[in-house]
Amino acid sequence: GADESRLEAQRLLADALGSQGRFTEGQVLARAGLEEARALGLRRVEGVFLNALSNMAGLQDDQVTGLQLDLQDLPIWRELGDKQGEIVALANVGADWLWFGRLDEARQHLEEALRLCRAIGARQLENGPLVDLALLALWQDDAPRALAVATEAIEVAGATQAREFEADAWCTCGDAELVLGHLESAAAAFERAELLA
Repeated sequence: GADESRLEAQRLLADALGSQGRFTEGQVLARAGLEEARALGLRRVEGVFLNALSNMAGLQDDQVTGLQLDLQDLPIWRELGDKQGEIVALANVGADWLWFGRLDEARQHLEEALRLCRAIGARQLENGPLVDLALLALWQDDAPRALAVATEAIEVAGATQAREFEADAWCTCGDAELVLGHLESAAAAFERAELLA
């Protein structure tokens, strides 16, 4: 309805302000939208505002707030039966747990996100979980697995034209190659990442 359309425009403006580094303005706008969406019982709109606020928290390196917001966001998409929203929320929670070094929780959420992506054919959404799963394997001293998952992430990112994810995957690939003692392969991977960045 009209309220949803107006609030969606408000969320887009909040996102734009955040991407310009105008975090205070973006957050005020997003929080107001979140409160209104809750008052009106617009669960999907509530979810998109939570996601917008989480993104802005991440841009400010505020992972604590990001995790709190993402943990509120996930049950909304599950309640609505919106699989794409659920995938994004699962990937965000997994990335948050990874940042905090909670690797079991990270793996659980990232693998669930990846399974859902594949179940509904949302290949574009595989990028985040794959890159983070490769990084997780590297942090667990499993360089061969990190290399395998990073290689898969490179293929998916290339196929879906997701350059930022492809660059991240090449970096993780390079890190894994370094751990494995493959210096030339590592250098080539880092070079590819730099070209994409």
